[in-house]
Amino acid sequence: DFQQAFRLLAKLPNTQTDAEVSAAEGYMLLAGGRTQAAIDCFERSVQSSPENGEYWLDLAVAEEAANNTNAAVDAFRRSIKAAPYDYRPYKGLADLYKLAHKPDQSQAVLNEFLALVPESILLRLSR
Repeated sequence: DFQQAFRLLAKLPNTQTDAEVSAAEGYMLLAGGRTQAAIDCFERSVQSSPENGEYWLDLAVAEEAANNTNAAVDAFRRSIKAAPYDYRPYKGLADLYKLAHKPDQSQAVLNEFLALVPESILLRLSR
């Protein structure tokens, strides 16, 4: 169960965790509303595996949840750089800009993805 898994992961010393374990712990912490602790876990994941776009996306979502807008933008951008054909960081960043009342930047991010994957119906509908 969720609580038991969290307790087991939380007992591991940092030296015994890897990127996947840190990310799993981060998901649980974020789901539990502990955003700063989740950010710490996701930061360990990206330090261990900086080429992994998924971990950067996780960090971006946690930073956004903590209202750390600049850090979220940076993490979304790093996710895009690591996994340019994954629509999720583009969508997340576009939504973040939209919430910040920056529609031009939101549109520009969506257009970046559509330049790579013009047939993406999902992001076309988001515009």
